[in-house]
Amino acid sequence: MNIKDIISVYDIINNEYYRLQYKFSQPDKTTVQDVKKYLEEQSFYMHTDISDDVVNIIQNYIKLNFDNDFLQNKAIETIQNLPPQEQMTSIIELMKNRIRLNLKDVLSKEEKVQLFDNLNNISKEDIGYRTAFLYLVADSKDMVDYINSNGKNKKIILEDCTKDYNIATSVVKELNDDFDKANICIELCINDPELLKDIKDSYLRSLILTNETYARENQIDYKKQALDLLEYYREAKSKFEKLGTEEEKTELVMSLKDNDMKIEFLKSIENKENRAKIINSFKNEVSPELKSKVDIVQKMITEFFEDSLGKDFTDEKKERMEMTFKRTDVKYSDDLESESFGASRYYFNDILMNTRMANNTSKMLQFLVHEHGHMLSNFHGKEYKYFSGNSNTIEEGTQDLFAEMVINHYLEKHGSIELDGKKYEWIILLNTIVVIILKMDGKEQFYIVHMKKV
Repeated sequence: MNIKDIISVYDIINNEYYRLQYKFSQPDKTTVQDVKKYLEEQSFYMHTDISDDVVNIIQNYIKLNFDNDFLQNKAIETIQNLPPQEQMTSIIELMKNRIRLNLKDVLSKEEKVQLFDNLNNISKEDIGYRTAFLYLVADSKDMVDYINSNGKNKKIILEDCTKDYNIATSVVKELNDDFDKANICIELCINDPELLKDIKDSYLRSLILTNETYARENQIDYKKQALDLLEYYREAKSKFEKLGTEEEKTELVMSLKDNDMKIEFLKSIENKENRAKIINSFKNEVSPELKSKVDIVQKMITEFFEDSLGKDFTDEKKERMEMTFKRTDVKYSDDLESESFGASRYYFNDILMNTRMANNTSKMLQFLVHEHGHMLSNFHGKEYKYFSGNSNTIEEGTQDLFAEMVINHYLEKHGSIELDGKKYEWIILLNTIVVIILKMDGKEQFYIVHMKKV
């Protein structure tokens, strides 16, 4: 019995089913000779070489009262008697002829692994059948086991998993490797909080959430860039783990092209000088027209923290501030609403300032401080978005207050702000903060009311 015969059997039955039932209404009395004679008489099969195996199967099919399970079992038995490479091509050939066998429950784990190992041998002509073939022979657990064991064609399985959202999400839950999870989440823009909690690597979570944000906000298609960064990070991490000294690791991290990636590796660097080298290797872009404004704003923020916090301005806090400054692009934008001075986008590590407000220097400085405050506040925002709640009202009020406190401190300390050869002075604002605490359902809710006095 071969695949060609199986296809012939299904073809004959599909075309002759009702006539066979009518002709052989007494199945138990139907002989092989009866079936052969009947088929030979049908003009449809005059030019078809009908083998004895085909006739025997159809006779048994009729004798068993047209039992479809009998056909399935005969086809499966034929498949299982073939070597792995022929099994795969035969199953695909059956699929081409619209014959789908229930193979998930009958193939052994070893047989499925052999089929997975041969996926790369599917011809170019048949590559379109690969995903359907995979779902025909295996369930999500089979795929997970193969991926987790780093099977030969693991990448192909990961790629094909993304063709079905439900299968992909069930696979992601069971994968061991964060990179494999991230690969599927990026491909399908999955942002399920429960799935993301299982991904320990902060950089991978940031790639997933940044990709989802681009897709949701109809920005440019970030997926290819995110997948390229995923592979770049995988390679860098492999190299990093093989290096012996911290100095070698530092040199590698400094050479990387992604600031957020550097921050992730920085967690493993302890020496203060090496950490400083890595932070100083960050690259960002500041519009030339904004450079002097950004420089003075960052100086103002630095002095505010140094003078206000004193000893509490720890090395860790200084590094976080410096990393925020050095990884944030600051540029003009013509796309902001007319009443908006600026916008901070922590997912994209940038601050956009409204081009229409370029000549209002005092407001520009105030809002540059405000937007820098958002970037400081959301330093880990794209890594942990789904792990904690946030209030936009409190966040905006906090940054308004932060901007005034920074500017007031600088004016009290220096008397004025010198920028591009000009001096700028403000009336110093006095700030009063009222904190309202309400108890609702046994939980305390905090509200900040920001009141300004001139």
